[in-house]
This record gives sequence, C-alpha cells and structure tokens, in this order.
Amino acid sequence: RTAAKPKKEAPPKKDAPPAGKRMKDGYWAGGVKMFKPNGNGRYVYDNGDIYEGMMKEGRRQTESKGSFRTAKFIASDGAVYRGQFSTHRFHGDGRMKLADGTNISGKFVQDRIQVDLHKFADGGT
Repeated sequence: RTAAKPKKEAPPKKDAPPAGKRMKDGYWAGGVKMFKPNGNGRYVYDNGDIYEGMMKEGRRQTESKGSFRTAKFIASDGAVYRGQFSTHRFHGDGRMKLADGTNISGKFVQDRIQVDLHKFADGGT
C-alpha cells in the first residue's frame, strides 16, 4: 500500500475577481444591509480604486454615533487619501498623497481641501 499523494492546489487564476460580494461597480468584502455595503470592509471598484473603511447604506461614511473614524482610499492612479468621509466624499480631517509625491493635509469639505499644509513633491510648500 502506498501513501496517497497530496493534491496540488491550483494556482490562482490571473484576473481572478477580488474577494467579496459582487456589487454594481465592484466587489465588497464586508457586511451587507438591504443589498448595499454596510459596516466595515473593503471595496475594490471596477476602475481599480480601493476603499477600506466604513460604509453606510452603500456610501463611504466614517461618522458613526457621533464619533469619527478614518478610512483609506487608493485611487487607480496611485493617489492615497487617509481620513474622514461623509456621504461618499472626502469630508473632515484628512491627508492625501498624490501620485507625483505631493502631500496635502487639512480639512476637506465635500471633496475640496481647506489647505492647512501643502507640500509639493520637490519639497516646496
């Protein structure tokens, strides 16, 4: 009697979809309520953007019961935002690093920065 050979695991498929439940514009790995992303999780959008944080009724939202949490948004062009969101927009304290290395930090209001510090990639402010 010979020992059974262990089965080889199949390599992951190239272009395999991200983990999570298929939504209208990407994949959500997290809670779902009324068929929409809800709670803490990760959303990988079809365009390559990635959001990691809280969702409320399908929208990026970091305020919960009066307290604010931070979340992370990685744009497909390489820009990264870490901060607060409200109704699917950058809203509240946040920091953004653009693909060219430029850093922006301060208070964002409906996706617009109210600049506290803007440091360009070349070191200028």
